[in-house]
Amino acid sequence: MEENEKVLKELFVTYAWGDIDHENWVHSFVNFLRENGFDAENDRLINQRETATDFMQMMHKGMTDYKKVIIVLSSGYKSKAEGFKSGVGTEFSLILNDMDKNRNKYILISPFGIKDEYTPLAFKNKDIVDFSNPFNKVEQQRLFAKLQDIPTHNFKEVALNKPEVEPISSSGFVEHVKERPKIHIKGLAIKEAGSSMQGGLYDYTTFYIRVLIENISQKVINGLLVQIEIPLQLYTDRSDYDKLKFRQEEEKGFFDFEKDKIFSGQTYNTEEIRIQIWNHDVHGGLLEKEIKITVFTDEEPITKSLSIKSAFFITNNHVRKNLTSEMFLPRGGYY
Repeated sequence: MEENEKVLKELFVTYAWGDIDHENWVHSFVNFLRENGFDAENDRLINQRETATDFMQMMHKGMTDYKKVIIVLSSGYKSKAEGFKSGVGTEFSLILNDMDKNRNKYILISPFGIKDEYTPLAFKNKDIVDFSNPFNKVEQQRLFAKLQDIPTHNFKEVALNKPEVEPISSSGFVEHVKERPKIHIKGLAIKEAGSSMQGGLYDYTTFYIRVLIENISQKVINGLLVQIEIPLQLYTDRSDYDKLKFRQEEEKGFFDFEKDKIFSGQTYNTEEIRIQIWNHDVHGGLLEKEIKITVFTDEEPITKSLSIKSAFFITNNHVRKNLTSEMFLPRGGYY
C-alpha cells in the first residue's frame, strides 16, 4: 500500500430522517449487518462517537470514505431526493455523479417492496434488494453477495470448440412455387328455395347448394374430382337422385362431381344439390354438424369443412340471419 493511499471503511448505511419507525428499522438493519460480520455504520453510530458531529461533513464522508454504501429507500427519501431538499438532496446529487464511475459501490434496498412510491425516478431501472420480508433467504443472499462482490451463480468456462451446424437445403424459388396448392375451395353457393311455416316457425326449409372451386395455379389441371359429404338428414327429398352421383355410407351422404379440365384462374361450379332442413332434425343437433368438401387431383387432397349453423341462412325483409333452433317448430311438429 502506498503511503498516501486512503484506507476505506467497509460499509455506510444512508437513509432519510423524519419517520421514527423507519429510523428504528434502519437501526435494527445496521445491527443485523454487524451481526453477520459487516462493519456497518450509520449516522446514529457515528454521532455516539463524537460530541459535536458535523452532519454535512459526515454525509460527504459517507460517500467518499467507505467501500460500500447502502441506500435505504422510503417515501421520505424519494421526496427529498427528487426535490433536492436538505441533506438527502445534496447526498443524492453526489451519488448520481459517482454511481456510474463506481458501479459496485452503491446498493439500493427497500423495506417496503419494489414500488414507485419509494423509488426516486433516477433509481427506477436500478437493481433493488427487496427487504420487505427480512427473513427472505434469497434476498439476504443477494445482499450479502453484493456487499462482498461475490457472484450468486456459477458459470462454466467457455469451451474451445463450437458445435457444427448443418445447413438445411431448400429448393429454388421456381420449385417452391410449384409446391403451392393448385386448388382453392372458395366455399358453398347457397340459394333459398322455399319453406313451410306454422305460427312464424319453420317446419322445414329448402336450399340449393353447389361448391365453387378455383384453379389458383399457373397451369391447366387435368382431371378433378369434387366430393361433397353431408349429413344424411339433409338429403330427404331425392327428386334429383337420378342425375347426381350419390352414395350412402351409414349416416352420411356423398356426392361426386368430375371435371376433366380446369384452366388457370378458372372457377368451377358443381351441379346443384337440393337439400331440406327439417325441424325434428334441427332439434336433434343437425345445426352442429358439418358439410365436408374434398377435392382430388394428382396431388394431395384438399379439404374444407363448413358448419351448417354458420353456412346456412334465411332472408327476411332483406336481412340475412343464420339458422338457429329457435326458428323451427318443436319436435312434435305443431306450434
